[in-house]
Amino acid sequence: MERRELDRDDLERMALPPQLWGVRLDQVPESVRAVVERYLRRAPKMVAMCAGLLINGPGGVGKSAIAALIAKEVRACRMPVYWVAVSDLREAVRKRLMFDEELSVMDKARAVPLLVLDDLDGADAGERVLGARDLERLVLLRGGWRRPTIITTRMSLVEVTAAFGSFVQATQGHMVSLAVTGPSQRRECGELLHRAVYGGGGHGS
Repeated sequence: MERRELDRDDLERMALPPQLWGVRLDQVPESVRAVVERYLRRAPKMVAMCAGLLINGPGGVGKSAIAALIAKEVRACRMPVYWVAVSDLREAVRKRLMFDEELSVMDKARAVPLLVLDDLDGADAGERVLGARDLERLVLLRGGWRRPTIITTRMSLVEVTAAFGSFVQATQGHMVSLAVTGPSQRRECGELLHRAVYGGGGHGS
C-alpha cells in the first residue's frame, strides 16, 4: 500500500492529541522497541490481520506514544484512524454526540479501520455506560469485522482481568498484550523543566 506524509488535517481528523503529533520511535522504551518497529513496518498487514493491542504499563513510560506512532503509520498508509479516551467516548455516548453529519461518535468507534481507546481505568469497568461488557462487546464486534482496536492502560494484565472479568480472555483472538517497562518520561521531562527554571544546582542556583 502506497504510503504518504501526514499533514495537520490528517492528525486532526483522527483526533490525535496535539502533544502526540511529534512522537518518534526513539521515544519508545527499549523493552518494546523491536516489537513496535515490527508492527510499524507491517502496519497494513497488521490491520488486515486485526492485530489489536492492549498496551499496559506504569504512567509515563510511553504507552500513548506507542499507540500514536502506530496510529500515524496506519493513517500514512491511507487508512482512517480514530483516537479517543475511554472517558471521552463514554461522555459522547451519554450525550449522543455526532462525529460528523452522518456518524455518531460511537458509530465512528465501531466502524473505523483502527480505533485507539486511550487510558482505560479500573473504574471504567463498573460504569453503566461503556462499562466492562460494553467495552468487551465493542472490541469483539470490531474483531468480527476484522478491525483492530488498540487500548492503553496503566493497569497490569492481572488488574485488567480482576476489574473487567473475562475481557482479556474474550478478546484474545483480536488483541495481544504489550507490557511496557522503562523510565518515566514524565519524570525526566519534569526534571529537565525543573533545571531550566531553577538551574542545574537546585533552587538556589
